[in-house]
Amino acid sequence: MCAVSDWASAANASAGVGAAARLYISQPSLSHQIRKLEEALGTPLFVRSSRRVQLTAAGRTLAHEVPAALTDLDQRGQANPADATRESPTPMSSMD
Repeated sequence: MCAVSDWASAANASAGVGAAARLYISQPSLSHQIRKLEEALGTPLFVRSSRRVQLTAAGRTLAHEVPAALTDLDQRGQANPADATRESPTPMSSMD
């Protein structure tokens, strides 16, 4: 889930160095995680140019859905940690 959480922070900060700083990771590391997430999802989440980064339609949809999904997963994990672990078929760490 780390990649999704990091992506959400980047989406809220327009994927700049500020997002990486808030996450205590380097900007290249954050960019790498975002690209891996885009590969896993099979769609770009950002439109990148030399001056700015904007969310794509898929990125906007994900940005809208991720906070509630992360909250739900967090609540499920707190209610019964064993069940939350079983429900995750693919660990996000495999995306690194």
